[in-house]
Amino acid sequence: MSKLVAGREKDHAFADALIRAGLVDPAVVAERIEMVDVHALVQKRLRDWIATYLPAT
Repeated sequence: MSKLVAGREKDHAFADALIRAGLVDPAVVAERIEMVDVHALVQKRLRDWIATYLPAT
């Protein structure tokens, strides 16, 4: 989560690689985003990012 909160391109690329390799479950990341105490705009950025990995509802 700290990598994603930082918001650097290299950190998003790293998280993307972990998800694509099946080492990280995007649903778990989505749950953890809700637990992070960050500014509302950062939380929205994180939600928007992880939504691209979650099945459409």
